[in-house]
Amino acid sequence: MNSTSSKNSRIERAVHGSSRHRSLVLLLSVVVVLITAYFLILPALTLENESIVSSDLSDFLSNAVITGATQNGEGQYEVEAGREYNIILSFSESSAHQFDNHATLTYQMPAGLTILSRQTGELNINIVYKGRTYQVGATYDLGTDGKLEIKFDENDPDFHHLENTTNVSFRFSYDGSFDRSKNKIHFSEDIELDIVYDYPVLV
Repeated sequence: MNSTSSKNSRIERAVHGSSRHRSLVLLLSVVVVLITAYFLILPALTLENESIVSSDLSDFLSNAVITGATQNGEGQYEVEAGREYNIILSFSESSAHQFDNHATLTYQMPAGLTILSRQTGELNINIVYKGRTYQVGATYDLGTDGKLEIKFDENDPDFHHLENTTNVSFRFSYDGSFDRSKNKIHFSEDIELDIVYDYPVLV
């Protein structure tokens, strides 16, 4: 009897010990998962806390190109005053600046550049989120006063991908002319284009 009781007691202790061991392993697994998740979202939280959210597109301008105009050996664009050219502006988010996704984004065209007629329309913003590409709609309105307004479509089914992405970029193409008042077109603090004017050939 004593031998059987002792054997049963050892079995019970072994079972309880195994149960405690499984519980400990499970607890440690949950802790590891939580810590891993925290460190995965930490960069995004840090970026959100440290970056500046802005609706001023001049903070995001990364490039400006004048199409239809040639560049001479010194990199200056040769243009004809009063003639319309297609201009492409590139805007990109960075670690320092993030788009205010819910606001109307604005940009003021620089001095020396004239918008001859109002231009409105729609844009498709390509978003790469978790390895997949999505498109979010937007509208634009460029007035003759040179003020550009762009608004992301918050009702777009993929808008939440735009909100969760920190490297959104897009290009805006429009028509403008140069009024001969400036030889340097100052698009932003970092983007400036040199202009030389051609005279039209009189026939």
